[in-house]
Amino acid sequence: MKKLVTLIIFISLVLNASIAYSSDFDVIIVRNDLAYDYTLAQAYAYKYKVPIVSTSSNELDKTAEELLIGYKELGYERVAIIGGYDAISFAVQQKLENMGFITNRFSEVDRYSTSAAIAMFMFGKADSVVLVNGESQKALLLAQRVAINLEAPILYVKKNKIPESVLYALNFVEARDVYVIDYEINESIYDQLRGFNVHRIRSLEEVSNKNGYIIFTLFAIPFLILLLYAVYKVAGRKKEEIIFEILTEDEEKIVKVIMEHGGSIRQDKLPELTNFSKPKISRILSSLAERGIIEKKPYKKTQIIYLKRNLKKKE
Repeated sequence: MKKLVTLIIFISLVLNASIAYSSDFDVIIVRNDLAYDYTLAQAYAYKYKVPIVSTSSNELDKTAEELLIGYKELGYERVAIIGGYDAISFAVQQKLENMGFITNRFSEVDRYSTSAAIAMFMFGKADSVVLVNGESQKALLLAQRVAINLEAPILYVKKNKIPESVLYALNFVEARDVYVIDYEINESIYDQLRGFNVHRIRSLEEVSNKNGYIIFTLFAIPFLILLLYAVYKVAGRKKEEIIFEILTEDEEKIVKVIMEHGGSIRQDKLPELTNFSKPKISRILSSLAERGIIEKKPYKKTQIIYLKRNLKKKE
């Protein structure tokens, strides 16, 4: 039975999550009285400097509607909805789409899988993640502050166990450091985190102390950093121009599609977006991977394709 539940969760993650897999959302919509959803939204909003608009479940509040009308008129249109239809109803989503917004809903079978989906498909990769008890709201505010400090996604766990979907997400985002909000958490949680650099956190100062050496380094050698940055920009500019010059027309078409989707996309979406056959796409991606332009990461029955470099368009 446990294996069946796990399989259902994984299938849900694949079928129901957004196809965007990127960081280019313009606004996040959450229900105004759900702390769990707001906590997940805030971590993403801070990292990518995206506003959050809260509203009621069954209708778009007048204030929210006015904010969004102005935002749309200024050219912003991509909306991430956090929560299922009991949180943000289909009527609200339809209203947003009628206003001209492109909506992507992040909602899974439970809050644990939803947090996993957001980490995987909105953050993509994350060196650090924050774990907090998803059965109690008491530690959510500290989790938010730690996530803001680290610019990291938040994952919900049970008091005595890390759900399979969350363990999967930890590996998917290639996390190295796991910051556990050590409040109402059983020791069994730490047993499941072997192989990660685990940090027990009960105050924001503990996070600041762990990262303090970075701040010291930045102030200790500012001129060296500026010099290295200048060299990097000059070398990187030449590298980018050379890369685009050696791309074939078909390769360039695929690279542009990946760029338009924020730098990552599922391989099984490329045939529809490029009008290329699956074998042709497979050959092109293999060539790009061999030259270090993309990275392919297996995901279920397909792969996630990541651009490894920022490429310039031809002038």
